[in-house]
Amino acid sequence: MGPDELIGFETINREPFGETYNYVLLDQLFISLEHRSIGIGKQLFLKMAEAAREFSLS
Repeated sequence: MGPDELIGFETINREPFGETYNYVLLDQLFISLEHRSIGIGKQLFLKMAEAAREFSLS
């Protein structure tokens, strides 16, 4: 794995939804096959959850 190799990504739809508009959508979470099962997806998900919380505060 090189320093510039993309091994995963995530996207969040920041448009609030739900009955009280207090949710955002985890739109995509991809990890390349050779980098799965080593915790990268979990790390990305936790970062994404943190970002989603910040969206709700702004």
